[in-house]
Amino acid sequence: MEKTLDEKINELYKFRHELIDKLEIVNKNISLLEKDKVKNCEHIWVVDREDCAYGERYTYCSKCRVDKSY
Repeated sequence: MEKTLDEKINELYKFRHELIDKLEIVNKNISLLEKDKVKNCEHIWVVDREDCAYGERYTYCSKCRVDKSY
């Protein structure tokens, strides 16, 4: 027996929800790994300035690219 349109739609909604849940888990894992990368980095700080008359100055790590807070 062939599925009705409502059944097909519901099946696709369920599949989409499962994919969204998996994507959230992946995003959380990426975030945790990025935090660990910054914590374990032996920072090499680089000071740079934007190329303009009143260019803003900023400091970042050349390895992990995290900004330095003053």
